[in-house]
Amino acid sequence: MSTFLRYVKLQLQSLMCLGVGPIFLFIYFAGEPQPPTWLLWTGLPLTILSVLLALLATKIGARTMFSPRTDDDMDDPNVDDRHTFAGRLRDYRKER
Repeated sequence: MSTFLRYVKLQLQSLMCLGVGPIFLFIYFAGEPQPPTWLLWTGLPLTILSVLLALLATKIGARTMFSPRTDDDMDDPNVDDRHTFAGRLRDYRKER
């Protein structure tokens, strides 16, 4: 999965959990002539938090998925190349 698709998926998941922020912003900007200001000051941080959480989760996921194997992993008999992204990619290319 590409990094962008991973980000979109995580962004949708975080908006489902913190979806109240964008709803508050929508009500504030599309609401009556004088909506309460707490809608803006509550919705803005929640929306920013959901975007930052999705970016952080994407960064962590991309770093662990494409991380190179270390020398310690080579000595460990429990770590097999099939469990790394590069090993799965090699197996996939051999099958084709």
